[in-house]
Amino acid sequence: MKRMSTKRMWREAGASYLFLSPTLFVLLLFIIGPIWFAIFLAFHKVQLLGMTLPLARPALAAQAIFVFMGSWNDFMRPLIILSDPQLFTLPLGLNSFKG
Repeated sequence: MKRMSTKRMWREAGASYLFLSPTLFVLLLFIIGPIWFAIFLAFHKVQLLGMTLPLARPALAAQAIFVFMGSWNDFMRPLIILSDPQLFTLPLGLNSFKG
């Protein structure tokens, strides 16, 4: 059984990731202060991810919910693009039972 890649899901996210994520880090700048933010950015990448990802978890969860809700009822695009019934989305599969 073929599966669609998860890279497609990230492409479908749209512009919300471009605007919401940098805004989160600007808010972190105001919350923890500019000196701490400079120290925060000076850390090694692994330490930076270990500190930023827990702080960004609520924003990432909100983005995941928005992407899921945006693609849940998407019917026309998969109907046009997909030809293999193995790759049909849930709305297309339910529509095939209609007869």
